[in-house]
Amino acid sequence: MDFESVQYYLDCEFGGPGKIRLVVFSYEHQNRIIYKGCSENLERRAAEFNLCLYLQDRHFSFLGKPQQLFKVR
Repeated sequence: MDFESVQYYLDCEFGGPGKIRLVVFSYEHQNRIIYKGCSENLERRAAEFNLCLYLQDRHFSFLGKPQQLFKVR
């Protein structure tokens, strides 16, 4: 999957780099992050918003609370 192109689109259309970060989770023996977007200049700075998606069977679902994947209370 070409997640970098989606991150580039988000950067261009929604307030520039650092505004929205694409984060994609998937399950491979356990839930884990398979992509976490960042801009070259903003690698160590948190994005203002995270767009979290869960990839399962080639279908994406929106994650409102990604901590639910890891049983965090």
